[in-house]
Amino acid sequence: MKFELPPGLDAQKIDAPVATIDVPKGFLQALRRAKQFVGSHSKSFPAGTFVHIAEDKLYASNNRHLVEFEIGAKIGTARLAKSDIDVLSGMGDEPNKLVISDNKVSFTWSDGRWVIFQTEPVAFDWSEEFKKRIDAYWVEGRPTVVPTKKSVDAHLKPSRKEPVAFDLPHGENGRTGRVVVFPKGIFFRKGKSGISGLIDDGTFDPRIDDVFAEAIEETKVAKKAKEKQIERLITRIEAIKTQIENLTTEGEELDRKLVAQHDGVAKYQSGEDLDETERAILTPVCAELSSMSRNNEVEAEFDQHEDAIPNQNVCDRECPGQAVFHFIQRDGLPGQVDLIPIQRASVQ
Repeated sequence: MKFELPPGLDAQKIDAPVATIDVPKGFLQALRRAKQFVGSHSKSFPAGTFVHIAEDKLYASNNRHLVEFEIGAKIGTARLAKSDIDVLSGMGDEPNKLVISDNKVSFTWSDGRWVIFQTEPVAFDWSEEFKKRIDAYWVEGRPTVVPTKKSVDAHLKPSRKEPVAFDLPHGENGRTGRVVVFPKGIFFRKGKSGISGLIDDGTFDPRIDDVFAEAIEETKVAKKAKEKQIERLITRIEAIKTQIENLTTEGEELDRKLVAQHDGVAKYQSGEDLDETERAILTPVCAELSSMSRNNEVEAEFDQHEDAIPNQNVCDRECPGQAVFHFIQRDGLPGQVDLIPIQRASVQ
């Protein structure tokens, strides 16, 4: 996580997110399992580089495998990168609350820890497309396999070319998952990534295979994100302008004080007495600090003799010169006090 802070600008406070949605039990485990099926085709299939959260399900695809995991509760829609899931795993235990907004996903823990992941708006409803593809090939009574790529592929014959579906046990509260394997690829085809080749063999899908349209749409989405960044920067510029105006006003006040100080020095040098205001503006701050330091020493001296006279009501204290005095209220004699010197001290 990086923060850029221009010199002279006040640091911006980062508040902990307010998360109100309960994290379903086993959610982090489901994310880890789905992450195994995330692809690395950032150019030909960018959507496959994320785990997609779709209400009560998780989806992921590396173009060969397409998986669905049930998470047991509707929590919203978003997508998380592999690095995001690694961060969550590194927190040690499962979060207990979450909240999803347009451009971020936030998780909180009961002990006060929290993490926020920035996300980009999704131009196409990939989770709905994933579900349609799984529903088209999955039927009841499919074999159940361990939810790993190696285990799934072990159930396929090397010569198989048609898609095949399996059940994936989730292991939490009886919930399950599904996977469909596409030996030839599903969202782009090896050896026929060109649009003309897909049209020739009749497998072209204008919504999925038109990678140029998706790239253009992602550019539009990125442009909107930059526009939001510009709006935030404009807000910060206004805050900087206000800060400059305040500092300028303070500088003008210091200019007036400097003129008054010179006038006070000239008045003092001419032999005239200075009034309280003039003496105040000519008293350096270090004198105030020295006075504060002496007061602290005197208070320490009083505390040292707090119990010197037991069972007496100390109503006041003074330290004129080097003597430390306690004023003691006599019992039964209202208004009469005794001034009792406790000890000679070297209070300077």
